[in-house]
Amino acid sequence: MASALEENGVGHLTSVDSTRWQWKNPTPGEVLEKAGLSKFVTLDKKSSTYAWFLKHELESCMDETGAVHPKYDFIFLDGAKNWSTDGITVTVAERLLRPAGWLLLDDLTWTYAKHCPGKKRHYDVDLTKLSDSERTEPHLQAIFNLLIRTNPAFDKFVVQDEWWGWARKSPTPGPSGPLANGSSRAVTSQRVITPRGARARALLRRALRARGK
Repeated sequence: MASALEENGVGHLTSVDSTRWQWKNPTPGEVLEKAGLSKFVTLDKKSSTYAWFLKHELESCMDETGAVHPKYDFIFLDGAKNWSTDGITVTVAERLLRPAGWLLLDDLTWTYAKHCPGKKRHYDVDLTKLSDSERTEPHLQAIFNLLIRTNPAFDKFVVQDEWWGWARKSPTPGPSGPLANGSSRAVTSQRVITPRGARARALLRRALRARGK
């Protein structure tokens, strides 16, 4: 992402990590420094979760009337893959996105059953306490379908390789809240044959260029 910003010649990335994890050698800062990209990135490790980081961001963007003045053109969620954590995260993220900004989720079809075989914990989740549906259903796919697609603040959706979910916030502000009839809108599915990393960088560049960032 920092490379995409460098190519665009403008923009800044805030990368949020948890106080619970220890950075190892090489640290993210060292990698950025070696790549010559440090000036494009702020590494934030003040909170235990990115959900709490966004809580502070929401407070800082809210005026005395309660109106939110969004600050981000692009938000990439790559985290817990859990309904409880990421459900509130995408709700707050939408409010922090500027019109025409993009929200990206990966791991859409990731499940505890498939990707954590034999494990008792994943991050802070006790897998032995999960119900069958919590273990076998993709949490992020549910978030994308139930919370993002049904949110009229978003007007465009792209699913890549059944793994990446993109949602664009409408350039024209509209009503907030779920659709009146509870239905969701169509999603464009793309079978991408180019490498995921290159495709993701290309989409990121286009998303940032949409606002001239």
